[in-house]
Amino acid sequence: MKLKLDSANPGSISKDNAIFEWIKSFDQAELNISESTIEIIPKSGKILKSELKKVEEDFLSETYQGTFDNNTPFRVIRPGKESRFIMDLTGDVDTLTIANMSGNGYAVHFDVIK
Repeated sequence: MKLKLDSANPGSISKDNAIFEWIKSFDQAELNISESTIEIIPKSGKILKSELKKVEEDFLSETYQGTFDNNTPFRVIRPGKESRFIMDLTGDVDTLTIANMSGNGYAVHFDVIK
């Protein structure tokens, strides 16, 4: 699978600017993801590889927590099972968001191209 950058919000936590810019560079990167791991291999630059732990689930979305190499936590938000089922029926594209753990931090949204 590949990631296609959809939109990006830098949030209001300036110390995370370098992480935000790095995540935005994942446009067109290879994505390998399961319920327990994520690996993003960009065309150039540093690879993101982390174990994931599911922290929240409802009928619309699933939220996982991972950690960067420096042990800083981040969130991965994906459509829930019911949402993915509807997306498959309607032909909508799958999505993935990588975000700061804080509600006022960065959020980078990608389409997932199969």
